[in-house]
Amino acid sequence: MIFDIVKSQYYYMGIYAMPWVSRCCVGLWIGMLCGVLAQTIALIFIIWKTDWEGQRPNSHRYSYGRVEYVNKASERLNRWFLKPTDEIN
Repeated sequence: MIFDIVKSQYYYMGIYAMPWVSRCCVGLWIGMLCGVLAQTIALIFIIWKTDWEGQRPNSHRYSYGRVEYVNKASERLNRWFLKPTDEIN
């Protein structure tokens, strides 16, 4: 999916479309910049709309048996960045 966004935004829009529109050499550079900008906006939108909590149950497929390392790291982060309940009151 990511490669399709890169290919469609950068290569088709940036390299092929803009030089034809502007009819000069500067159009290639403008096209590449517009393609990268469109690609960045599309990827930011995908990251923003992704349900990260919904992706969490699927993460065990990519951990290759190292779930205990993820749990240890989560415990350390929670200990460092979350205040205990007695300090809040």
